Amino acid sequence: MQPRIWHQHYDPHVPFDIEVPEIPLHQFLVEGARQYPDLPCIRYNQLTFTYAQTDQLSDRIARNLIALGLCKGDCVGICMGNIPQFVVLYFAVLKAGGVVAAINPRFGSGEMHTLLADVRPFAMFASQEPAQLIEHLNGKQLYQHLIITNEDQAHEMLAAAQRASPLPAQPQDFLDFLRTEPEPTHQLPPVFSQDDCIYQYSGGTTGTPKAAAAMHRSLVANVLQFRSWLTTLEPQKETTLIAIPLYHVYGMVIGMCVTLSQGNTMLLHDERNGLAGMLALIHEQKPTLFPAVPFLLEVFLLQETVKQGKVDFSSLKIVISGASPLRVACLVEFSRLLTGGVLVEGYGLSEAPTATHCNPVQGEIRPGTIGLPLPGVDVRIIDVNDGRTEMPLGEQGEMLIRSPQLMRGYLNREEETNLVLNSGWLATGDIARMDADGYFAIVDRKKDLIKVSGYQVWPNEIETVLGLHPDIYEAGVVSVPENVLGEKVVAWLVMEKGKTITLADVQAWCNQRLAAYKQPLAIHFCEKLPRSALGKLLRRELREWSINSPSG
Repeated sequence: MQPRIWHQHYDPHVPFDIEVPEIPLHQFLVEGARQYPDLPCIRYNQLTFTYAQTDQLSDRIARNLIALGLCKGDCVGICMGNIPQFVVLYFAVLKAGGVVAAINPRFGSGEMHTLLADVRPFAMFASQEPAQLIEHLNGKQLYQHLIITNEDQAHEMLAAAQRASPLPAQPQDFLDFLRTEPEPTHQLPPVFSQDDCIYQYSGGTTGTPKAAAAMHRSLVANVLQFRSWLTTLEPQKETTLIAIPLYHVYGMVIGMCVTLSQGNTMLLHDERNGLAGMLALIHEQKPTLFPAVPFLLEVFLLQETVKQGKVDFSSLKIVISGASPLRVACLVEFSRLLTGGVLVEGYGLSEAPTATHCNPVQGEIRPGTIGLPLPGVDVRIIDVNDGRTEMPLGEQGEMLIRSPQLMRGYLNREEETNLVLNSGWLATGDIARMDADGYFAIVDRKKDLIKVSGYQVWPNEIETVLGLHPDIYEAGVVSVPENVLGEKVVAWLVMEKGKTITLADVQAWCNQRLAAYKQPLAIHFCEKLPRSALGKLLRRELREWSINSPSG
């Protein structure tokens, strides 16, 4: 690509562009097993799986999936937390020529039914709790096979692979796929870089769940982009703490695939051990890379053990914050804990799985920004109203991205694909601006735009102002319909412990910092804001709360 202004701020040795090899994603595991078979690939509680073992287990499952009837291009759902089975299954499905649909195990029946009806998986691998729900939903034959596992089976995987039992016609136990010695006839098919790799669910620009279909080439490209960005990490010497969900594309690509591509070790957090267990892993196991989310970092800062300096963060070379905006105050405060590393904010989306921007790990970190576009990523900022005009430097507009990791489109949704993909450019649905050095800042989501008497109001701006009030812990802002104004701004506040505030106080605070049309006309209080598993603010729930509130 042509030189861009952000290239001058890249760390040394980071390329402006990347060359994407024509390989399937699982080739990183195959090569790892060949080059460093005895290095630890996965650590989980007291268990360790080497690269050779991880490769062999995934081979065995892949060939048994083929024996069961999986054809190239079939979808396989994986619905479980961060356990070794997820990693092994993920690469097994890809080796067998299948497409992975990673599904949140906390989904309710409506969400689960929508996803299964969309991808129609050949098989569903699920942990016990979601498996009960999935089994109940199969009245309409949404899938052919349901295979169940649990956290404790991780301890039995290697032993099971030493057995040679026949594969049941309707296997229901995950270990059946390891106990069975595959027939010589069930060989792995050729998988190409242009083949579909994952169906990753996203709300997109409309908020309606849909599967972003990404090719192997897309994920290989992003692995290489981000690997080149992490200039302070060394191959075969690092450990990544994976506490964010592997079923989310952020954990999947940056946590799992980038780590594996360098011959480094994945340290999986057992969620049963809670926050204290996560801090213990940092203190005792000394990870060096930690992909995180702002909500998790904020919670860390509230822990007494952290406040008292009883958790040693010095091993961490890089902490990445993604998935939602990072408060500048949190960036500053958490960075003080990292005596040996940096906290950098980045940005990504399921439609470009997964990262497109990040602050440099050796260069200037600009608080309040998502940093610079990664190698090979080109960006435009266009007018929100006409969707075409390129905005002047420093002006906000919708961010468009062109890069090698873009999805090929939304599964079964050609019309919606055409709305966001045009001539190789992806409309992200995010409103952003770029400064004179090529650092980008996200203003808000296009779909969250509030229009008050024709004026544009962005919730994030108001939330930032409210969050600066010393008595307000955090704020969520939405709109509700209003006859005269069209929409009115409503704020939901979580107060600091023991503090209170009135609408008049809020308006007085905002008067000095916001135009009158941006100020909340109603405030509500709650103990905590509704958030997703990755800590994203769920504005749709806040809107429902606001509409159903007696005071509006």
